Amino acid sequence: MKKTTLFILAATFLVGGAVLSAAQGQFAGTWRLDPSKSSLGEMYGDIVPDITLVLAIEGNTLTLRRTVTVMGNERSSRAVLTMDGKECVNDGESFKGLKSTCKSDGVKMRIAGEREGARMTIEGGGEPQTDYFAYKFEEEYSLSADGKVLTVAQKMAMPDGEKSLTLVFNRA
Repeated sequence: MKKTTLFILAATFLVGGAVLSAAQGQFAGTWRLDPSKSSLGEMYGDIVPDITLVLAIEGNTLTLRRTVTVMGNERSSRAVLTMDGKECVNDGESFKGLKSTCKSDGVKMRIAGEREGARMTIEGGGEPQTDYFAYKFEEEYSLSADGKVLTVAQKMAMPDGEKSLTLVFNRA
């Protein structure tokens, strides 16, 4: 009786883990921002950024590449996270040791921690001046039923106050 119960429990955990892993894998792919469906708030003003996300998932590891182009200036970042809620450390271009966590239940994925930001200032038509800073953030990723649309709800603690964005991406 005990052997049967243990076998059934083990089989349940294995099947459940395989289903969760497959669901997490649905987030994988290349995603392009759809500005017409996104809510950028005051973050970008009248400037519409071009944002591409590349999410690669292998086992329990998420590699997130983010490329943001604003007014012809491109900035890319890469983070490697485990999807079990454990703290991971990644380096930015200007900051070392940025800490983040990622947790996925297969339906939603939540990432929180620190990220590197940049503020560009252009005065009198001169060269852009860039100030770099680290900020805290929370993101919740969710997929449409058909898996073609990724919505990312962001909250960020920026130097000038908290900002919220809803970014809608189409699978590329």
